Amino acid sequence: AKQSPRPSDLRSPPKFAICTRNTVPGFAVVIVGKRKDSQSYVSTKRKACAEVGIKSFDIDLPEQVSESELINNVHELNANPDVHGILVQLPLPKHINEEKVLSEISIEKDVDGFHPL
Repeated sequence: AKQSPRPSDLRSPPKFAICTRNTVPGFAVVIVGKRKDSQSYVSTKRKACAEVGIKSFDIDLPEQVSESELINNVHELNANPDVHGILVQLPLPKHINEEKVLSEISIEKDVDGFHPL
């Protein structure tokens, strides 16, 4: 029977892909507020990026950030050619429309697949 890869096997750096394309993959994580569970999850993602050679773009915004400022940050990440994937950590504060924010992520960079198409 074929064995499933061990977690340590999955974390070995994909050097061949990075070297052949002359591109370091970029992953942006946007987090709003200081929820402990969200902070822990995002910290894990950032560490995993560092382990495999992916450049992490960290956008940490205060709980009271306006929806328009959050969307402006998403637009900047969409336009940044060094960012290949964007994750907006949910849940967002109640004064922000999650669906609206998620629909602003470029479909090509939406790592969660939440874009409404």
